Amino acid sequence: MTVLGVESSHPFQSEHLALWLDVIGADGRIRWANPAQHAALGQPAGALAGRRLEEVYSAESARVLRHVLRAGTPALPTLELGLLGADGALLRVAATAAGERGRDGRSELHLAKVPLGAIEQRLSSLEQGLALSDGIIEQASEGHWCIEYLEPVDLDQPEEEVLRQVFAHRSYWRVFNRAMARVYGLPPDTDLTERHVRLYWPRSPENETFVRRLIRHRFCLDHAVSVDRRHDGTPIVVDNDVRADIDGAQLLRLWGNVREHRPAADTPFAALEHSAEPLLAVDAAQHLLWRNAAAARLCAGLDERAMRAWVKPIAEHGQGVVVLPDGSGGLHTWQGLATTLALPAGPATLLLLHRLASAD
Repeated sequence: MTVLGVESSHPFQSEHLALWLDVIGADGRIRWANPAQHAALGQPAGALAGRRLEEVYSAESARVLRHVLRAGTPALPTLELGLLGADGALLRVAATAAGERGRDGRSELHLAKVPLGAIEQRLSSLEQGLALSDGIIEQASEGHWCIEYLEPVDLDQPEEEVLRQVFAHRSYWRVFNRAMARVYGLPPDTDLTERHVRLYWPRSPENETFVRRLIRHRFCLDHAVSVDRRHDGTPIVVDNDVRADIDGAQLLRLWGNVREHRPAADTPFAALEHSAEPLLAVDAAQHLLWRNAAAARLCAGLDERAMRAWVKPIAEHGQGVVVLPDGSGGLHTWQGLATTLALPAGPATLLLLHRLASAD
């Protein structure tokens, strides 16, 4: 008889091997099993012959093996299977399989299995730990997220290139728990792994500033503010505690906690949030620190570099004129006035924009 390509009058001289061997017919019944497999399952010699797969293997393993039989695959990579002991205990094994023709010409599946042994204990411990971690994250009252990069970000590059890669490289949501789904107004049972990261975390001047801060703090920063997007498209300001997995100079994933940002009443810009005039604040390098809703509407669609091109001369000279699109194809002229602020984090400039009347 030939089993897994080896010819022997007594397959594999199996009484001397620790391998568990069996042959499964196209009808899904055990044709033969070696003494080692009988002994491991607590069965008397020959008792497994003729039994259905579901009587010897776990339901999931039997389903997999029946699929393999139907597909007629000649050889398979290693499988993880479960066999049922006489006492009902599940015995986990690593198996290799090969499709063969029996002496009667019918197709059959030859399986060689090795019990996982100590590896099973480690695997079970890892699975239990993962289930516990997943449960803690999923049931947490605070939002938890993780963005995994399919293309790692090269942190050895200059800041501008790192910034570009953070937004441009392919990535997906690895973790997005229920609390975060509530903050972002996601419909029930939404699978975020199928949605582009930029749908909810777009590239914008505020988020470029957010990433610059992360870069300068080696991606370990608490209370970092970003402006994200709810499921319905409306913006939402959030506080993030951010950490990262970095291998050498390769950023592999970003992860952290998130909360809806609610400015304290005594913050420098709290009283200006609802001003009808566009207002924005920049740091000494003209990186955006804050802008109110009117400025956000006015500057929608402008990246940070485009904003700095007109913010810089106004901030340096205290005033200036700028022509900006209105979002519907028109252009309007704005008078910009700047004043210096002394903030705890360092000097900043507050800009007020006032729309000038049209000449005609």
